[in-house]
Amino acid sequence: SFYNGEKILLHYSTINEGELETLHKKVEQIEVHLSIKFTDERLLALPYIIAVWINRVKQGKFIEPNFNIDFFDLKDTKEYQAVVKVFSELGVIPPKELLFLTLQLLTMNISSSQVLDDDKLSHLKSALFKMVKNIENISAIEIPNKLELIDKLFLHVKPAYYRIKYNLGL
Repeated sequence: SFYNGEKILLHYSTINEGELETLHKKVEQIEVHLSIKFTDERLLALPYIIAVWINRVKQGKFIEPNFNIDFFDLKDTKEYQAVVKVFSELGVIPPKELLFLTLQLLTMNISSSQVLDDDKLSHLKSALFKMVKNIENISAIEIPNKLELIDKLFLHVKPAYYRIKYNLGL
């Protein structure tokens, strides 16, 4: 994010531009698989994060995350399935490592989605609907395109939900 940050990273690391291009394509595959489009500035950093992650896993240096996350809580998410599918050529990867990359995806902002129905987060969408209704009642103004607004709010709130739930800083 700072001046010439990418050039400095490429100069002082073992990451090369070809590897970054490949990883950028993998991120695009994940977007296609999930029918989403990532938007935040972390999208530029994600190929670097994945490159370091792959290098660490190949060296057999695995994380022992201290965050209180049950693996089974996330293994059924579409994001986890996308990680498994797109990075399957790396061979057997420990579940906690897949969890790390899944959390990277879950906490990223997205701009659009063809499929906004996430069964695990239906309570969140319901809360957003109630919030919009309360705003309408308090302001005595009917919000046009209410469902579209709720969908956009959901896209905005979903990554924050996972950051708050698992106490993850940016």
